[in-house]
Amino acid sequence: MLLNFDLNKLNNYNSESQKVRVLTENWVANNIFCPSCGDKIFEYENNRPVADFYCNSCKEDYELKSKNTKTLGSTIADGQYNIMINKITNNTNPHFFFLNYEKKNYEIINFLAVPKYLFMPDMIIPRNKGLKNRPNYIMCNMNISTIPDSGKIFFIKDKKI
Repeated sequence: MLLNFDLNKLNNYNSESQKVRVLTENWVANNIFCPSCGDKIFEYENNRPVADFYCNSCKEDYELKSKNTKTLGSTIADGQYNIMINKITNNTNPHFFFLNYEKKNYEIINFLAVPKYLFMPDMIIPRNKGLKNRPNYIMCNMNISTIPDSGKIFFIKDKKI
């Protein structure tokens, strides 16, 4: 397992958010296996709501959240509030992968999986206002501070595999 991103993947991208998405998703696809069954995981098509990867064997879904920070912190930016709440309350939410990295050398600090059953609606915090051109489209943050340590499955912790 590598602790750095493949920077050769950046050639066709200009936007910082696109670069980060490509680097992190490529790294997961090439280094991570399904925590539920141990088989290979695959990427979904881009812009799929509330899932980035899936396992063909056990049919589990995974969503990747990444941050350019020294620690994961207590909150992580997520997608559209109503979609996430609906997924959790209908038991169709994915498991989560959380990744934080250092941008100066594109090195992964932590990578972990958290099972979907640990996410409750009160952990999803709506942001104060909608998007600039879509005021009713409310995004959210996830409060991950309430996840018990026993629910965090580390693949990499403090740069150690």
